[in-house]
Amino acid sequence: MAKAHRSQSGVDVGLGTAQESSDKAQSASTEAYIHRPDAKAVGAAVNVEDAHTAPGVKEYLASRIS
Repeated sequence: MAKAHRSQSGVDVGLGTAQESSDKAQSASTEAYIHRPDAKAVGAAVNVEDAHTAPGVKEYLASRIS
């Protein structure tokens, strides 16, 4: 099962950002949405910012590999 999971690349099931699972040393995604609670909204949350990688994430991950 783990081997099959790791063989997947760029999987996008339409629920957010594509997931890259081929390298177990890296996160599947570095992007995140920003939501805020809203009791009246479907799912009780509304989108504030679309998915993006926060400043410094790529540099931090690169420093862990070095």
